[in-house]
Amino acid sequence: MGRKSQARMLKKRTDARKKNPVVVAVVLVSFVALVSVAIYNFTRQGDSTEAFVTLSNAPVGATSQVTGSDQVTGDSRYPAAEDFTLTDIDGNRFTLSDFKGKIVILDFMGAQCKPCKQQVIELTKVHSAYGDKVEILSISVYGGKGINEELHTFASSYNVKWRIAVDIEGASFKYRITLIPSIIIIDQDGYVRFRHEGVAEAPTIIQEIKAIQGEA
Repeated sequence: MGRKSQARMLKKRTDARKKNPVVVAVVLVSFVALVSVAIYNFTRQGDSTEAFVTLSNAPVGATSQVTGSDQVTGDSRYPAAEDFTLTDIDGNRFTLSDFKGKIVILDFMGAQCKPCKQQVIELTKVHSAYGDKVEILSISVYGGKGINEELHTFASSYNVKWRIAVDIEGASFKYRITLIPSIIIIDQDGYVRFRHEGVAEAPTIIQEIKAIQGEA
């Protein structure tokens, strides 16, 4: 074999070695992208369970309620609500602390989440019972293009008469939301008095409101 032939063979082997890492990298990137899309679609569809939709590694089937019995040390028997500022789907900016002096219900949800649709039906009953005396804030944990239009359609379909906003500033992280729907009730002084993961029925929410008001 001549020197020219040996040189050509050596060049081919060198080129093959250079191409292999590139191919491996492309395959890995494609795999990661496919897995990410699959995970997103799973949580986005919201039909994986009748009770709630899991957003992270929370055990499937787990629900929890936090009431006044879960006390912490400090100035109050209850944990202080984390403040946040959001803009609702009508373009109005608001801060949680704006509603101090009123009972506030935080509804962490998603428009495509099947259990969230049931939750909003329960919240409509609560709103019918209390009107503007209790502030309800529905907060979508999903964002993206066209989300405001989607939430407007959702509000119209379910006769929602309270604020709906998209969580673009991390309110769900402040409240450690891992499942939707999640309901959190905050009292007039800004303390968390109730927490429920999964659909909370209207009688349960009303009972907690009455307890906060001293009626129960």
